[in-house]
Amino acid sequence: MFYMLPQPSNRRSTPTTTSLSPLLTLLLAVLVLTGSYLYQGLLPRVTHFKNDYSFREDRALKFLQQFSTQLGPRVVGTFQEKQSSDFLKLELMNVMMKHSQKEKDREESRNATTTVATTIVSGHLVRLEEQFGSGDCFIEIIGRKLFTHYTNLSNIMVRIDPPFGVDHANGDGLLISSHFDSGSTSPGFYDDGIPVTCMVETFHNLLGLIREDQLKLERSVIFLFNGAEEVGLLGAELFFQHVWSKDVKYFLNLEAAGSASKEVAFQIKNLFLAKQFAKYVKRASGNVVAQDVFQANIVPSATDYYIYNNRNLTGIDISFYKNGYVYHTSLDAERAYEAGGIQHMGDNVQGFVSHFASSKFEAKQMAAEKNIQKFVYFDVFGLFFATYSMETAKLMNISILVVAATLLGFSIFSKGIYSLFDRLVSLFFLFLVLLIGLATNMGFSILLVLNDKRMLFFAFHPMFSVALFGSILLFVYITSIEITRKFIYGLSTKGIRDAVTWVFVVFLTLFTYFNIPSGYIFTVTTTCLLLAYFIIPQLSLIFSLVGLAFLCSILNQIYDMFIPMSGRMGKALEADYGVAVLVTVTVFLMLCQVLPLLIADEKRSMIRTVVALFVVSLSLVMVLLLGNGAVAFTKLHPKRASLQHIFHFKANDVKYPLKNTHSYQLIISPSTSKEEVLLKGLNISPPFSRANEESGFPILPHSVKSVITPTKYPGPFLTRMTNNEFYPWAHVLPKILIQNYFKTNGSVHVNIVLDEQVFHSSVHIFTNIAIVDSSFQTPMNYSIMPSTRGEFKNEYIVTGVFGYNRDEKLMKEKSKVFSFWLKFDAKPQENAENLRIKFEIRSTFFSSTLSLTELTKLLPEWSQPITSTHSSIDIAPFELNGDNVTLLNY
Repeated sequence: MFYMLPQPSNRRSTPTTTSLSPLLTLLLAVLVLTGSYLYQGLLPRVTHFKNDYSFREDRALKFLQQFSTQLGPRVVGTFQEKQSSDFLKLELMNVMMKHSQKEKDREESRNATTTVATTIVSGHLVRLEEQFGSGDCFIEIIGRKLFTHYTNLSNIMVRIDPPFGVDHANGDGLLISSHFDSGSTSPGFYDDGIPVTCMVETFHNLLGLIREDQLKLERSVIFLFNGAEEVGLLGAELFFQHVWSKDVKYFLNLEAAGSASKEVAFQIKNLFLAKQFAKYVKRASGNVVAQDVFQANIVPSATDYYIYNNRNLTGIDISFYKNGYVYHTSLDAERAYEAGGIQHMGDNVQGFVSHFASSKFEAKQMAAEKNIQKFVYFDVFGLFFATYSMETAKLMNISILVVAATLLGFSIFSKGIYSLFDRLVSLFFLFLVLLIGLATNMGFSILLVLNDKRMLFFAFHPMFSVALFGSILLFVYITSIEITRKFIYGLSTKGIRDAVTWVFVVFLTLFTYFNIPSGYIFTVTTTCLLLAYFIIPQLSLIFSLVGLAFLCSILNQIYDMFIPMSGRMGKALEADYGVAVLVTVTVFLMLCQVLPLLIADEKRSMIRTVVALFVVSLSLVMVLLLGNGAVAFTKLHPKRASLQHIFHFKANDVKYPLKNTHSYQLIISPSTSKEEVLLKGLNISPPFSRANEESGFPILPHSVKSVITPTKYPGPFLTRMTNNEFYPWAHVLPKILIQNYFKTNGSVHVNIVLDEQVFHSSVHIFTNIAIVDSSFQTPMNYSIMPSTRGEFKNEYIVTGVFGYNRDEKLMKEKSKVFSFWLKFDAKPQENAENLRIKFEIRSTFFSSTLSLTELTKLLPEWSQPITSTHSSIDIAPFELNGDNVTLLNY
């Protein structure tokens, strides 16, 4: 016998909220989601302004085409980077000459380190400087400790000072920053070509407005084009060696992690700057959710904001984020450009810089707001930019919670204990079905992974994943409601209404209690729920769709940012599971906004809605499995594959080193079922074998352990050349020389000669004795980590980054010397006797070898190879006792 739970007395109450069918209500919700997404992607129309000093995309695009498209990748230490530096410097000098009012105002001088051009425009002193520098620094980003020594890196800076007579000596200047270097295989059209272009055009227009007496600065403006961001944020670090860094208090950092739509402000230091951004930026876009996510170290990257913020500057970080599939690939090129993107960023940059730099601020208000670093900011459909302190947010949230508690309490207890029971059942049902929906989507993802169908979603638009997992969740919910109502319990409209409201109330309470700025999402959506279903139920459809649209505008940004990023997170997160959970939970929140509307008519059957959702879900599953031939990647959504030619050297003793072997190494991120296809595509002999500790051929160099490897295997794919295979050694063999190891008063001096045009080299130093001093300015203890060699206690890692921009002579010289000395804690006699040192030198050469270049041609079109040549020297441990000198030359 089937047992029916007691039914509430108002089970068949007449619907008062809406007469729309559930299917039509769902269609409206989908239209809102789609409309919100399309509206967010709208870019300004590109027009030719009559005012020559308004930001003009057409003029900026001409510069960018030459800067990025014609020059190609601009890697630190390469001739292309020097060309881009010279081209950028010439363009800035031409802008200065154009606006110079007197011939005698222009002058150019050279010294050993800088190139300087100076002019005067309407009393404003304008200067151009090229900075060269060397040094070392320690940066810890997302758990990674980077101890770096850099030489001959370069920055380009232009500065506009207020007119004579204006006091600007209080160091409150504004820095606008971007970088002109790029990734090793990317033309960098967006990253960071467009930001550089926007800065050049803004510089041109500011000088024009100053010359026409339409603008008068109150503080200095410095445009920093840094030449070494992609190698560890070193260009920004180098800036602080320059005297101008002492005159800066504020900054605006421009970045790009995608190639579409508009840029957003995803980090703002304090409330003062947020309010200025809202006031002066023409098309302000951004929300504090991105800031909370980024500062929680969920995003596996960092920008120059990190450096400036650590130097106690106050600033804003803005970046492109959509279409992250092209990030650091050859697809970041002009063909990916979307008209209006330069105009959007340019209008915002020029608007902010021109107004902020020419404004006087009230000291009391500025001082008070600068101390507020927990605050809320977000744009409302791009129409206006809202910002307020967390104190204000708490007052608003508490007020809403009081109103919600009152309305919910009245609804629950007005009709006695049975009404409370009905609400508890509805709340239990809501979460139970959420778990069922989550289990269904996770189960589907697990089946895909187990059948080597990983990441099939990656080949499609990010919103495809939302449609796929969202439709499955909706099918589970509507089916569960229909079955529950007919056979188990008569879910009431009011019970579901109160249950979804409780969900948002709980979220709002938690975000308020933990002082999380992103809680504004629940401030707005909870308000919409209360208005729709409690306060003005006659307008329930309007308010619920408004709340849905607001929620969609935020979640759309998260989808566009996270789903493409899942392709480069590797084993840090199984992408299929992460996307399934993200979409399921967020679609549940969107569903809560309209769920009371879907079940408003308790007499109406929802069978047609169930069938429609089943057909949609099944269709999307078939598209996923068959739409791209069951391939997870496409030419536009490529797989990242790092193909490296590695040379291994071993020294059995310090006098007779042995050149051991060389190999190719394919490092694939993320891991998918397509690894074998990629290997077959290479079509080389012998085929790739899997290297691991048991095979007797361990992976070298060990630095690649930090790179994501295929899931099923302990190491990357590896191959060795056979003895009879032809190999052009004379053309590709890297030459590395280590010389002058000697001990003097407890110190070891090292010269590493790299007979190649390298731009990066890491040295791993193993010892049982602590290093107490060195030639580096930064203490060596920052670089220490647990030793990966069991016979040693300490492991120190020092990375060398080498630039060649300083002069033509350095560009032509192949050899690079990495020199340093280390002093050990060798005072106790027992320490001196046990002073054993082992060096591992892991060098990355920019130039590809001949064989490597040929291999990359065989990769399928859906892969994006990042190629380089690596070399590893593994020197056996040796002892340094007394005053003996050991000399190594090879």
